[in-house]
Formats: sequence, structure tokens, C-alpha cells
Amino acid sequence: MLQGRLRDNRAFKHSLIVTSSPRGNRGVAKLFADREVAGDPDYGLIVSSSYDNPGNSGSYVDAMASTMSDYERRQQIEAELLADENSVFAHEFDEVASMAHHWTYKRSRGKWRLAIDWGGSYHCLIIHHDEDTGVDVVVDEVIADGVQDVQFCNLVIERCRNHWGVQPGDIEVVVCDYNPRDACKVAYSKWRGRVRHRRVRDNQDRWSRINTLRWRLCEAATGNRRLLFAPHLRKTESNRGILRCFANYALQERWVQGEKVVTDRPIQESPYSHGVDAMAYFCWVLYSHERLAHDRNAVAVAA
Repeated sequence: MLQGRLRDNRAFKHSLIVTSSPRGNRGVAKLFADREVAGDPDYGLIVSSSYDNPGNSGSYVDAMASTMSDYERRQQIEAELLADENSVFAHEFDEVASMAHHWTYKRSRGKWRLAIDWGGSYHCLIIHHDEDTGVDVVVDEVIADGVQDVQFCNLVIERCRNHWGVQPGDIEVVVCDYNPRDACKVAYSKWRGRVRHRRVRDNQDRWSRINTLRWRLCEAATGNRRLLFAPHLRKTESNRGILRCFANYALQERWVQGEKVVTDRPIQESPYSHGVDAMAYFCWVLYSHERLAHDRNAVAVAA
């Protein structure tokens, strides 16, 4: 196909130079790497870090790394062809390090926030935000099946009021899925002036959302974790609790020419997707603007 597009094909030997920043061991980079390993003399691969680019100052690259997770840094800055993994958050979510072991409930301190994913399986995360440290701690969750939007919102309000002493007016912000619109309207009526959302337009938006969540779970430059989980969430009655969701949130797999290939799309209909989606919406809406330096889709949008 490429040869047919050449204006002048009289050259004895054709060559092609390709530059790529692959997201994982895939695409053109994988093709060249495989051919080079196989000893094909027609293929070569040069891997170069962003630090090797004389046009990039060290401070500029460091600033980018400070807005990335470690996995993202290794791919986008160090140019490592990391093997595709089915589990999306295997590098950032840690069942020990991600726990807020020293968190204690103090009603007069911090802000209360909610993250909601609508659907056949409703999931709401109740989050306590510490303004001094900028850390969000997921302290509770409400999971329900087979209910209507109004019923679910009432369950969330009841849980906040009875278990935490938090009234609807005490909630600082509610971040929810953009669709369905009717569910958002119910949220508007329950938490007036506090509801925010943002529409996921394409797969690039989906990955912007996932990478913002990865970054909050563990920042590459410092190792800081600004999204933590209360240890008592391990005792949740549901088998779809947020901790289990993170451990099981996976990418789709498909067979291509007899080989199992991991795609770049999460399994959306998995029972473990709703809790993570709620958390990803939350981080994307509230914090993606802090990653604007390298994420062109990361902008702060108010509802």
C-alpha cells in the first residue's frame, strides 16, 4: 500500500522511519520489536527516553512525571514497551499501601463528597476530603440493584445521615455519571447546586479518566497516594465492594489470528466496573485539570 503511494519508486532499497509513543507493547512498536528479536535485518528499534531529548529540559520532564502514575511514566517518558496486563490498576492500587490506616472520623474537619455511577447496578462512594493534605478517603459505599434513581438517592441520603451524621446540605460536591440524564435530574433535586458531571465522548476520554485515577492512587514522581480507602471497607457485605472492584477491573481480551490480545478498552458490563467508574468520574471531574501539562483532554468542567 505504501509503495503504491510513492511519487518516485525508482530507489533500489526503500526504508521507513516511524516514531511512536505506544501505550503498551502494541502496534508498530511491537511489530518492530518482534522483528528485531527474530533477527530480521530489515527492522531496527531505537528506544529513547524523554530525558534524552535535547529539546526537553529536565525540569519540564520532571513536571510531566509529577502528573503521572508510575506505570504511565514508564510508558510515556521512559518509553518502555510494558507487557499488556489484563488488570488496569495492578501497579497503582495496593491492598496495604492504599489503606488509610490512621484515618479517624472528625465531623468538624474536612469536606464530604459523593461519587455515583448509575445503571442496573448502582454504586455510590462516600468520600471524606482533607483540605490540609488534599487527600480523599473513601469511607463508605452504597450498592443497590433493581431500584429506581429516586430510591437509590434516598438510600444514599439515609446512609449519610444515619451512619455519618451528614445531611444533604453538608455534602460539598456530588460527581455522577453523565448518563442517563433523568438520573442526573434526580441528583439535582436531592443535592441542589452541588452536582457535577462530564461526558465521556470517546476512548481517549476514557483513558484520560483512568490515568487521572491512576495518578491519584500513586503519583510517579513522589510516590504520594492522595486517594485512600478506609480499612473497614474490607468487611463490606456486597461482593462488588470498591476494593474488590479495583482488583478485578480489567481490559477486554480477544483472539486475533489464534493469539489472545489485550485491547485498550475496559470490560464495561462487568459487575466490578461500576465502583471504579464512579471513582474515575470523581477524579476526572475534580482533578484532571491538574494534569493539563500533558493531557490535552484534561480540563476542568463544571456542571
